[in-house]
Amino acid sequence: MQNVWRLRGGERTLGSVSTTADGRIWVSIRSVCDALKIAMQSQLTKLRSSDFDWTCVTMIVMQVGGQNRQVAMIDLESLPMWLVTIKPSKVAFERS
Repeated sequence: MQNVWRLRGGERTLGSVSTTADGRIWVSIRSVCDALKIAMQSQLTKLRSSDFDWTCVTMIVMQVGGQNRQVAMIDLESLPMWLVTIKPSKVAFERS
């Protein structure tokens, strides 16, 4: 069983947070990438690489837009370590 919360700021959803039965807190990788305006896929590939064995990344099924979708999530304890690995000079920024 999991609990899912949508974090809202005004009219906009800022992110998704989920907890699992074991009490772990998970944060949507897409939500963080969207907030930072960086490309998610390259960050997800980096997080799944063997160079980042300290990360805990999983896919959680969530209801998005009325449909069940798999959402890439990172353990809250791994989030700060991931953020310090993001080098602005090397990331692909998404265009608005």
